[in-house]
Amino acid sequence: MWWIVILVGVGIAAAIAIGVLGMRNEPSKTDAVSSLCVSLKNLEASVKTLTGLDPSTATKTEYQTDVEAVKSDWSTTAPGTPSTPRWRTCRTTPRSPTR
Repeated sequence: MWWIVILVGVGIAAAIAIGVLGMRNEPSKTDAVSSLCVSLKNLEASVKTLTGLDPSTATKTEYQTDVEAVKSDWSTTAPGTPSTPRWRTCRTTPRSPTR
């Protein structure tokens, strides 16, 4: 009977140890929020730069550079999110209406 209590105690201790060791390399919430805020500000700035281009005077190179900046800032802001817009991966044939 005592061996069951000992095994349960060892299991609980192992679970706590795994939890503590698993959390030690994660950034704090404060760091994560700060990093997100910086990324969002960079994304906002690059989008403003892109939308601020004058179509009558902007060169193709300026446009391409600004688009790449937005893509880069987006990937920093939302890592793991596909950079291809959803509409490009949508079906090309319309769905039948559902009721």
